[in-house]
Amino acid sequence: MHLLKKSKLLFNLAMTIDEIRWENLLELIGKASLATFAQQYALNESHLSQLKNRTRNIGKGFARQLENKMGIPKGWMDATHDGGQEAAEGLPLTVADPRKLALLALFDALPKSAQDEVISDLAAKKQYFEQ
Repeated sequence: MHLLKKSKLLFNLAMTIDEIRWENLLELIGKASLATFAQQYALNESHLSQLKNRTRNIGKGFARQLENKMGIPKGWMDATHDGGQEAAEGLPLTVADPRKLALLALFDALPKSAQDEVISDLAAKKQYFEQ
């Protein structure tokens, strides 16, 4: 864990909601270009750029809109997700790809029997593509 990550862990209680949302936005965007991310989720690239560069704060409305479009749990943008602990609604922190976040949120919403069926279907697809 690098020094910046360690200092975030020590002082994340003092983070403002704006800082938390900004860090979460960066995590969701990950390595994707802003253009790709904006297009994938039907967002305004210029607005995203302003948010990413911190010339504008991420308001509650945009946070909820982004969560909704990405299929992640309501309130995820407002919670810290540091240090290998579980994120809001049980999302693992190692997931940065928005598609994986959406998949996990949808999976968590299913009953256990349906989750087992999804796992079985995915295993079959994986085996098919490995041939």
